[in-house]
Amino acid sequence: MKMKTLVLAIFLVMPYQLVSADVQGDLAAGLPMATIVQNALDAGQEIEDITSTIASLSPGRAAEAVSEGIARFPDSAAGIVTAATAAAPLQQVIIVNAAITAGADPIVVTNASAAGATGATGAGATGATGATGATGAGATQTPGQQIAQQPGPPPPRPPSRPIPPPVNPSQGGDAGSPI
Repeated sequence: MKMKTLVLAIFLVMPYQLVSADVQGDLAAGLPMATIVQNALDAGQEIEDITSTIASLSPGRAAEAVSEGIARFPDSAAGIVTAATAAAPLQQVIIVNAAITAGADPIVVTNASAAGATGATGAGATGATGATGATGAGATQTPGQQIAQQPGPPPPRPPSRPIPPPVNPSQGGDAGSPI
């Protein structure tokens, strides 16, 4: 009985490993992204899992995977971007741009990207923290905190003594005497 359970467990786990291995082999073979995605879909893998696997194995091709995924499944744009950003957080800006270029709603994509970069759970999540979407001079963000604007340089100091007004020589008088 234990042997049957072990064999059954092996056959249940094996297809996932084969799909991941197939994506890895397709990436190594330099196949076009459309072919890689189609092969994984034919093997029964979900688009979010495919995108996550590609982004983690080949971060440089994450944007390509996102574009292909959104072209095929536009309603899954948020899940695709979240999975890709969680698997390749350093590619966040490129992933967002690729998703928007592929026709996804910019607001949905930006929110999904932030979710993926701050440790999304689920398929492909790697626990990355610290979204890098802060903008502006001195903007910083740490996990779990709001963006805080750091103060800029102090204003210039006023002169220590008043500066005399300029004298117009055409009105008579020299530069040092009052008019």
